[in-house]
Amino acid sequence: MAVPTGFGNTLGNKGGVGISFEIGASSLCFITAHLAAHQNAVNRRTSEFHRISCDIGKSLGKEHTGTSCTNSGEDHGPAAGVDDGFQSSSGANPLGKHFDFVFWSGDMNYRINSSRNIVEELLERNHHSKLL
Repeated sequence: MAVPTGFGNTLGNKGGVGISFEIGASSLCFITAHLAAHQNAVNRRTSEFHRISCDIGKSLGKEHTGTSCTNSGEDHGPAAGVDDGFQSSSGANPLGKHFDFVFWSGDMNYRINSSRNIVEELLERNHHSKLL
Protein backbone atom coordinates (compact mmCIF):
# COMPACT_ATOMS: atom_id res chain seq x y z
CA MET A 1 0.00 0.00 0.00
CA ALA A 2 1.48 3.37 -1.02
CA VAL A 3 0.34 6.72 0.44
CA PRO A 4 1.61 9.83 -1.37
CA THR A 5 1.92 13.01 0.71
CA GLY A 6 3.90 15.15 -1.72
CA PHE A 7 2.53 18.26 -3.43
CA GLY A 8 -1.26 18.12 -3.30
CA ASN A 9 -1.07 14.66 -1.73
CA THR A 10 -0.57 13.26 -5.22
CA LEU A 11 3.15 13.29 -5.97
CA GLY A 12 5.14 10.36 -4.66
CA ASN A 13 8.23 12.38 -3.71
CA LYS A 14 7.03 12.19 -0.09
CA GLY A 15 4.82 9.62 1.61
CA GLY A 16 4.91 6.08 2.88
CA VAL A 17 4.74 2.47 1.80
CA GLY A 18 3.41 -0.26 4.04
CA ILE A 19 3.17 -4.02 4.04
CA SER A 20 1.50 -6.27 6.58
CA PHE A 21 1.34 -9.97 7.27
CA GLU A 22 0.68 -12.43 10.04
CA ILE A 23 3.02 -14.87 11.72
CA GLY A 24 1.01 -17.29 13.77
CA ALA A 25 -1.43 -15.24 15.81
CA SER A 26 0.59 -11.99 15.52
CA SER A 27 -0.07 -9.30 12.93
CA LEU A 28 2.88 -7.17 11.80
CA CYS A 29 3.03 -3.96 9.77
CA PHE A 30 6.20 -2.49 8.28
CA ILE A 31 6.19 1.09 7.00
CA THR A 32 8.91 3.11 5.38
CA ALA A 33 8.32 6.82 4.87
CA HIS A 34 9.87 10.03 3.63
CA LEU A 35 8.23 12.98 5.37
CA ALA A 36 8.35 16.72 4.69
CA ALA A 37 11.70 18.43 5.13
CA HIS A 38 12.78 21.74 6.69
CA GLN A 39 12.94 22.90 10.29
CA ASN A 40 9.60 24.72 10.24
CA ALA A 41 7.54 21.78 8.86
CA VAL A 42 7.00 19.87 12.13
CA ASN A 43 3.21 20.07 11.92
CA ARG A 44 3.28 18.95 8.30
CA ARG A 45 5.47 15.94 9.17
CA THR A 46 3.13 14.99 12.00
CA SER A 47 0.12 15.32 9.72
CA GLU A 48 1.80 13.14 7.09
CA PHE A 49 2.58 10.54 9.75
CA HIS A 50 -1.10 10.45 10.75
CA ARG A 51 -2.32 10.35 7.15
CA ILE A 52 -0.01 7.44 6.31
CA SER A 53 -1.07 5.65 9.51
CA CYS A 54 -4.78 6.15 8.79
CA ASP A 55 -4.62 5.09 5.15
CA ILE A 56 -2.48 2.03 5.83
CA GLY A 57 -4.59 1.06 8.84
CA LYS A 58 -7.80 1.30 6.80
CA SER A 59 -6.32 -0.54 3.82
CA LEU A 60 -4.18 -3.26 5.42
CA GLY A 61 -5.45 -3.48 8.99
CA LYS A 62 -7.82 -5.97 10.48
CA GLU A 63 -11.35 -4.66 11.04
CA HIS A 64 -11.78 -2.58 14.20
CA THR A 65 -15.04 -0.84 14.88
CA GLY A 66 -14.88 2.67 16.25
CA THR A 67 -11.63 3.61 14.51
CA SER A 68 -11.90 6.02 11.63
CA CYS A 69 -9.74 8.76 10.24
CA THR A 70 -10.96 12.18 9.36
CA ASN A 71 -9.64 15.14 7.46
CA SER A 72 -10.82 18.62 8.32
CA GLY A 73 -10.35 19.50 4.66
CA GLU A 74 -7.74 22.13 5.50
CA ASP A 75 -4.83 21.05 3.34
CA HIS A 76 -2.43 23.97 3.46
CA GLY A 77 0.12 22.41 1.12
CA PRO A 78 3.54 20.93 1.80
CA ALA A 79 5.36 24.23 2.18
CA ALA A 80 3.01 25.75 4.73
CA GLY A 81 4.25 23.59 7.63
CA VAL A 82 0.81 23.28 9.20
CA ASP A 83 -1.35 20.33 10.17
CA ASP A 84 -3.79 19.31 7.43
CA GLY A 85 -6.27 17.81 9.89
CA PHE A 86 -5.69 14.05 9.50
CA GLN A 87 -6.27 12.20 12.74
CA SER A 88 -8.00 9.14 14.06
CA SER A 89 -11.36 9.58 15.71
CA SER A 90 -9.86 8.47 19.03
CA GLY A 91 -6.86 10.80 18.74
CA ALA A 92 -4.51 7.82 19.00
CA ASN A 93 -2.50 6.29 16.18
CA PRO A 94 -4.88 3.87 14.45
CA LEU A 95 -2.16 1.36 13.58
CA GLY A 96 -2.09 0.13 17.17
CA LYS A 97 -5.72 -0.88 16.80
CA HIS A 98 -5.03 -2.91 13.65
CA PHE A 99 -1.67 -4.60 14.24
CA ASP A 100 0.12 -6.29 17.11
CA PHE A 101 3.49 -4.90 16.01
CA VAL A 102 4.25 -1.81 13.89
CA PHE A 103 7.73 -0.95 12.60
CA TRP A 104 8.50 2.50 11.12
CA SER A 105 11.66 3.32 9.20
CA GLY A 106 12.80 5.92 6.71
CA ASP A 107 13.62 9.60 6.55
CA MET A 108 11.26 11.16 9.06
CA ASN A 109 13.06 14.53 8.90
CA TYR A 110 12.38 15.43 12.54
CA ARG A 111 15.06 17.70 13.94
CA ILE A 112 16.28 19.11 17.21
CA ASN A 113 15.78 22.86 17.12
CA SER A 114 19.24 23.87 18.27
CA SER A 115 22.80 24.31 17.05
CA ARG A 116 25.16 21.36 16.64
CA ASN A 117 27.47 22.68 19.40
CA ILE A 118 24.65 22.86 21.93
CA VAL A 119 23.38 19.40 20.98
CA GLU A 120 26.86 17.88 21.33
CA GLU A 121 27.28 19.56 24.73
CA LEU A 122 23.95 18.18 25.95
CA LEU A 123 24.85 14.70 24.69
CA GLU A 124 28.23 14.79 26.42
CA ARG A 125 26.51 15.70 29.69
CA ASN A 126 23.81 12.99 29.23
CA HIS A 127 21.01 15.58 29.18
CA HIS A 128 18.86 13.49 26.86
CA SER A 129 15.60 14.73 28.38
CA LYS A 130 16.43 18.30 27.29
CA LEU A 131 16.98 17.09 23.73
CA LEU A 132 13.63 15.32 23.70
